[in-house]
Amino acid sequence: MLDAILVLSVQVAILGGCGIFFGLLAPKDFKPLWLIAAVVVYVVSYIALTRGFYSFSNPPWASLNWYGKILSTLVALAVAAIPAIGFKRSGMTLKQLPGSWTAWLFAAVVLGVVTYFAATDGYVSSNLEAKIFQWTMPGLDEELLYRGVLLLMLNEALRSRVTVLGARMGWAALITSILFGAVHGVAFDDGVFQFTLPWSQTLSGLVLVWIRERTGSVILPILGHNYGNAIFLMV
Repeated sequence: MLDAILVLSVQVAILGGCGIFFGLLAPKDFKPLWLIAAVVVYVVSYIALTRGFYSFSNPPWASLNWYGKILSTLVALAVAAIPAIGFKRSGMTLKQLPGSWTAWLFAAVVLGVVTYFAATDGYVSSNLEAKIFQWTMPGLDEELLYRGVLLLMLNEALRSRVTVLGARMGWAALITSILFGAVHGVAFDDGVFQFTLPWSQTLSGLVLVWIRERTGSVILPILGHNYGNAIFLMV
């Protein structure tokens, strides 16, 4: 439990610290209450993901974190149900913005490259549970949070925007991508702190957030995320 709390503390420091830093760069566009709300949502999501800091176990048939992923997904859906947030504003919609075909084409090219690497030297041995898990849970849980409600709340907190290849993006895109990378690189093991910022996950986060902003939906990020994870278990 203590290690999980310490990991959460580092992640919250990254989220809050980046939010304050970028907010102070443009104070007139900074809405700190939205940043505070984003931190609260992230804390609740992390507690759900870790099953109350590992206070209860997964079902006996499961070796992977099914309960945590499902609970975290439910947290994101519950937050999106708040009228001030909204499902559509959080990208939880099938509707695609005009010109979204460019994002779909780009995603097809990227996933084609990923498939090539998976087919040549990327295969990872796995059982049926791992395959089902990777085809469903990571993209669903993480995209609804990072490219869904968290992105929306940080966009409200930091309102400066620029257009990047047709997508309106702000500091929230960078913060969620840094946090997404840090989540895969922060660890405490018996009190020993380990930290790296995996550039592959950070870059993947930037690609996924661009797709989300270009399409106005998390549908393609969810599909691409799960495919990118699962294909290495299949070929």
